[in-house]
Amino acid sequence: MMITMVVGDPHIEQNSSLHRFKMLGSMIADYQPDNIIIMGDYLSLDSLSGWDKNKRLNLERKRFRKELDAGREAMELIMQPIISFNDRQKRKKKGQYKPNLVILAGNHEDRLDRYYQEDPTMKDVVDMYEEIGAYEYGWKVVGYRDYYKIGGVMFTHVPMNGVNKPISGNRVVDVALQTHQNSIVFGHTHQLRFGTDVRHGHPHHQVIYGLNCGWFGEEIPEYAKGSLGSKGWWSGIVLLNHLDCDGKFDFMTKSFKEMCDEYS
Repeated sequence: MMITMVVGDPHIEQNSSLHRFKMLGSMIADYQPDNIIIMGDYLSLDSLSGWDKNKRLNLERKRFRKELDAGREAMELIMQPIISFNDRQKRKKKGQYKPNLVILAGNHEDRLDRYYQEDPTMKDVVDMYEEIGAYEYGWKVVGYRDYYKIGGVMFTHVPMNGVNKPISGNRVVDVALQTHQNSIVFGHTHQLRFGTDVRHGHPHHQVIYGLNCGWFGEEIPEYAKGSLGSKGWWSGIVLLNHLDCDGKFDFMTKSFKEMCDEYS
């Protein structure tokens, strides 16, 4: 049975505590899922916020380089337990653990693309994913608004409607299921929600699943502090058991508190 570990939006800021990524790396080494997918908004990129570009006080002391450095350190914490495990396996002349690694771009990474639109001279100077070590460690990078398919399930940061606009609202899972033909897993809202729908035109009345996977955070990020919406956020990791190639899956959750109890 194929297992996919789903890591909801981490929202790394330049001064974030990164202990959660050490816990994540340990959990990966323990569970050894076939696929690991980070669902976007790996970095918050507050230094490039379009909302705050004319608010000098909000942007004071926020630096793109510090955000990249934090992202790099987090990536090293994730990967180190895998590297250590494979080193031990090599000494024992046993098989290596080589998961499929995928990182999605989210709307916060899209801030960088929007910045390039304003200052294209910077586009070939800084590659965010190179800076954080994603290519070095073998991560596949999937663009914002794009989808990545595993076992009949479509993964994306935020589902899009028919005119390529993000789907939102309290019924986001239901609307996503109505506008997609495959099972879908997404992040963005930081909520944990699940739903199903039936495709009656399918020869076997195919059931498709929708999962909003929460986020992987320790503290409410700066941009959301004080918002009512953050009260319903769920933090943790989701493990998908793919049941067939048509998109059916079971899933289990490991809350952030459970991870702290087990790996801190």
